[in-house]
Order: sequence, then structure tokens, then C-alpha cells
Amino acid sequence: MWRFIPFFLSVLLGASPLWGALIEGRVVQLDAEARSYEVEVLESDDANLTVGSRQVFRVAPGDAGIDYVGRKIRAEADFYSDQWHLEGVFPLDGTGAKAMADANRRFRKETALLSRRKFVREGD
Repeated sequence: MWRFIPFFLSVLLGASPLWGALIEGRVVQLDAEARSYEVEVLESDDANLTVGSRQVFRVAPGDAGIDYVGRKIRAEADFYSDQWHLEGVFPLDGTGAKAMADANRRFRKETALLSRRKFVREGD
């Protein structure tokens, strides 16, 4: 029962996604101050994000510091707090994309067998 409390609190506080979709897109513009990307949607699991449309997404501070303009990305698009957000932004082309894919594959392999009580800390 106690493990559901954070979920219910996030719902009550309005931070829980109302829906989400896996998307691929090309970053058209970065606004680092507003922490947002304008993305041309190339593929989408959600009818609200139509292929060929452009959508502004809020991103985490770390992603706002990476200039993906002109690059193809994959991410989870979630709608909450009356706006779209991108989470798990991952480059699909350009400098470092292969190295990031390889590192991600190694990380998933290393953590796949961890129990729910163990977790990876920053720097591990």
C-alpha cells in the first residue's frame, strides 16, 4: 500500500501525466531559457501529435543544455500541467548518437537483473 502513496500524491498535485506517447522527431528550435524544444513530429503513438506537425515540448534542464537542433530524437511525450513534456530524450543521428546507444545498451544490460529494492545512483 505505501508504495502507491507517491503516485497518488503526484495525481493530487497535478504532476502525473494524463497520457503519453513514444515519438520520433526532428528538433527545429531550442529555447534554453524556457527549457523547450520545438519538434517536427516524424512518428507518434498519439493521435494528438500528428506526423508532420510542429509542437513545443518542455524538457528537463539537462536536455535544455544540449543543442539537438537539426537532429532526429526519440522520446516519451507526456501531457501534464496543461503542456507537453519530453522525457527520456535520446539522439538518433549526429555526433555521439552511436556512442550513446552503446552506453544505453550496456546500462540496461547491467541493471536488468537488479531487484526493485536496489537502484543506481548518479555516478555509479
